[in-house]
Amino acid sequence: MAKCIAVLGKENSPLFLQVADPSRELDFHRTVCGCMDVVEERLAAFSKPPQGGGPDFREQYLGLLHTPEEFRVEPEEHNVYKAYGYVTNTRIKFMIIWDASDTSLRENDVKGMFRRLHNVYTELVCNPFYIPGDTLNCKKLIEMAAVTVTKPLDSPDVEDDDDIFLDADEAYDDLDLEPISLESSSFSLDQSIDLASRALDLFLSNRFLESKRLMDVGKNSSMYHALGSGTFAFLQAVMTMNESELESAVAALKASVQVCARFRKKESVKQTVSKLVRGKKYASYTEEERHAELCYAEGILEKAILTFLEDETLSSFVKGALQIRHGYFAYRECWNILKEKPMWTNDKLQNNFESGVRLGVGAFNLLISMLPGRVLKILEWIGFSGTKELGLSQLEKSFECDGALRSVLSALVLLGYHTFICFFAGVGDGDVPKAKSIVQDMLKKYPNGAFFLFFSGRVELVSGNVELAMEEYQKSIDSQDELIQFHHFCFWELIWCNMFVGNWNEASKNAKRLLTESKWSRCFYAYCQASCISMKATVSAEDKEEIEELMRRVPKYKQRIAGKSVPIEKFCVRKAERFFAQGSYLVLPAFELIFVWNGFAILSRRQDLLERIYSRILDTKKQIEDEKLVDNFKTDNLCLCNLLAGCCLRWMGLPTLAEEYFEEALKCNVVEDKYLLPYAAAELGYLYLSQGQNERAKKQLQFARSNFVDYSLESRLHFRVHVALTKVSELEKKSDENKC
Repeated sequence: MAKCIAVLGKENSPLFLQVADPSRELDFHRTVCGCMDVVEERLAAFSKPPQGGGPDFREQYLGLLHTPEEFRVEPEEHNVYKAYGYVTNTRIKFMIIWDASDTSLRENDVKGMFRRLHNVYTELVCNPFYIPGDTLNCKKLIEMAAVTVTKPLDSPDVEDDDDIFLDADEAYDDLDLEPISLESSSFSLDQSIDLASRALDLFLSNRFLESKRLMDVGKNSSMYHALGSGTFAFLQAVMTMNESELESAVAALKASVQVCARFRKKESVKQTVSKLVRGKKYASYTEEERHAELCYAEGILEKAILTFLEDETLSSFVKGALQIRHGYFAYRECWNILKEKPMWTNDKLQNNFESGVRLGVGAFNLLISMLPGRVLKILEWIGFSGTKELGLSQLEKSFECDGALRSVLSALVLLGYHTFICFFAGVGDGDVPKAKSIVQDMLKKYPNGAFFLFFSGRVELVSGNVELAMEEYQKSIDSQDELIQFHHFCFWELIWCNMFVGNWNEASKNAKRLLTESKWSRCFYAYCQASCISMKATVSAEDKEEIEELMRRVPKYKQRIAGKSVPIEKFCVRKAERFFAQGSYLVLPAFELIFVWNGFAILSRRQDLLERIYSRILDTKKQIEDEKLVDNFKTDNLCLCNLLAGCCLRWMGLPTLAEEYFEEALKCNVVEDKYLLPYAAAELGYLYLSQGQNERAKKQLQFARSNFVDYSLESRLHFRVHVALTKVSELEKKSDENKC
């Protein structure tokens, strides 16, 4: 049997190494590197042009790299080995090291093993979520290599070449779905919807590559295949934030939109003029044209989002905004078709159209309703409008469309709203029981689905069950290894979980992992890691060096999206500058991050954790007050402590004490942290709102919104204040109705 299997990249970087004896990994790693000289010599020989023609690089099997007499692996000098090599046309090198005493080994066996390795590698790199050059963590490759180094060649556990791949029509056998022939790339509308549903089931069951294959079959001729294929490219680009992936996704979605546009209703000049005079006759739309309008709207929106991310210029920002407007009006057309109640051939076509329209209309209404007033006025002027109640009701109706393709997508949007948006951009009033019910329903269908295990963790977190949340996030990570980028969402959540419970080592490790692997916001990850390390009970000299190095790197990682700096990154850069300005330290930086991310709303479910945080805040405040040396930032630091203490007391149910701390914070003459004052004013407004003092809350929130300008995270506060003022208006309206 084999002793070692190795895969090396184009530039000879190690991508994968599996050894029979893990204690000898370093020895075999050194041996593989030594064999590369022979590999390079063979490649140079193969690359020489043959007589009478150009280069002929078709020979992939390199054969025996060393004779047994030449090849020994220290320190086991009495053992001798055979090393075989194989190279792909893209210069990826495979190497197998075999025990020379194995007399059953034949060269055809070695070639067969290399072919199997090559097939598995090909399958992995075809995964749209794999980034070329990354280490190979494919479960199938690991399992296959493990069998190879632990089983003899004639073992039944060593699979044949034919078993490496599943056929596209076998990819969903275990989902209990009726088969559809995939021999043709032309599908009816019913078939397209069926296949799209199956692809979504595969995707949510962690079988991402199989799902993509189903959608790629007819992406040039079927609207649902085209949209599905473009959506895969969209997800890949958004999760990796890789420039080339963004460009590829934009091109893929452009092609998808063009396919959808071919099926849309065509109008002559006469019909266009007639529409302006008499109005549009939606009853004339065929079933295919109705669905094409819906798919077109979805593709346009995805493309618009990528336009914002792809380029930083003002022209791209305007272009993206116009595309969103275009998509919005396409959804309005679909909504008008739905209101006409046209006839349908079957319930499946009707349910899928209705669910999709309600999903789009609901999501738009929900998003627009959360925007600050001044932004909302501009949007209403150019044709946008939306209410929260309509948005939620449409999303719930979409979710209730039994068996519809987009029903599951509506579930994901509702979960995101109730467990993320309400806590981040609102006042922490998400419908957690509703979210829990949705998660439980979805886990019955996708018990090992990474997405719903993730939301299961989030539901536990916002319910105050931090330890259970961490277990669910880990389950989500362990459930799949194809979509590695999705692990980053779990690591992000694990940062906050560990920050809440005060496990600073684990929090900093997760932040470090994101800094190393994710490109979303390395600026924030670096600052977050430094903040967590600085919160440790004992900060060693080595820790201090690491903190300073991270803080120096924070400004270098700052990026621009849609032509503008990211507000949270600007905040981190300012805090990093402050770190060095006040002698290489910051006051409770991790608690400050919890505050700006509205984490205290989640901690309200865990009084024990709040009390622990509150105690440390008071200790820190006393230390600052007792300092004899008054620096330029003492007032700012005291203001931060007062604000954090007030937040703890508000969520601990001690409003009188909380109000005193907020008022004390508002009296501080801050030098640099200008954002503390409007945030303290808003917290006072939230406090009045929670006590039912609606008029005082309204005045205080309007004061926080109108009396401060040009401070960090200003838009974030305006979002939250707008949501709170909307809630005040709802309460006043309800009170007036009760009086009547």
